[in-house]
Amino acid sequence: MMDIPVPNSSSSPICAGRKLAVFSDFDGTLIEFRPIGMVALAPVDQELQDLLTLLLRAMEGAVAVVSGREMSSLVRLLPPERIPLPISGSHGAEWRLSLNQAIQCIPRAVALDEVHLRLRQRLEHVENVFLENKDFSVAVHDLKAPLNQPILNSLRSIAQDLPEVATLDAQGVIEFRMRGVTKGTAVQEMMRHAPFTDRRPIFLGDDTTDLDGFAACRAMGGLAVSVGAKLKGRGDLDLAGPDEVRTWLRLLAHDPAQALATASIEA
Repeated sequence: MMDIPVPNSSSSPICAGRKLAVFSDFDGTLIEFRPIGMVALAPVDQELQDLLTLLLRAMEGAVAVVSGREMSSLVRLLPPERIPLPISGSHGAEWRLSLNQAIQCIPRAVALDEVHLRLRQRLEHVENVFLENKDFSVAVHDLKAPLNQPILNSLRSIAQDLPEVATLDAQGVIEFRMRGVTKGTAVQEMMRHAPFTDRRPIFLGDDTTDLDGFAACRAMGGLAVSVGAKLKGRGDLDLAGPDEVRTWLRLLAHDPAQALATASIEA
């Protein structure tokens, strides 16, 4: 684990002449990944609450969690009265920039109802799976062991004739979501508004769903931080897991120049 240096009170969150903005995935990045149903919908641990509060202060509010979870789940894990940070859920389909703003969302594609119907029929006799019909996507979770290849291939092809639907493989899940709505589009939307405007964005994530966030930040001159083994080598900096993420974010809040130096990035 990285050591945190003595905070440099004269430093400011500036990189390449621009202030920074931080976007982070939630499961597998800020907290350890656990299969569906094993994460209690209770506020996150005090250490993470304190870290996010510190980071919000250092980045002048330009910190957001961008998750595949639905907003209804995120607001229970990250209570806005304790951690008033912008959040985006459902892989970019819904978002809230501030406590004073109502949750905004993209209308659910009707084609997802057809996907849900097909999946119910296809999975009727398949054991150890959980079919989750979310507000903005449909997901198939493997509960005990990875699904075998014939079933995986069958599921991946189930929406091939539905152009409004994109199929995405992630850790322990195959998800069917609205095409063109991603964590990258969530970043793009937030970067249009204060306090994110004109900042250099950093995206932290651990799974294939986060690659769109990586691409969006890099397209705006920003950076990607990969977390864990799955995306190792895909970011400008690789971190082993949530513990290192928390250590690195704390360093970023105290001394951004040194935090970026760990990735050989010029501040």
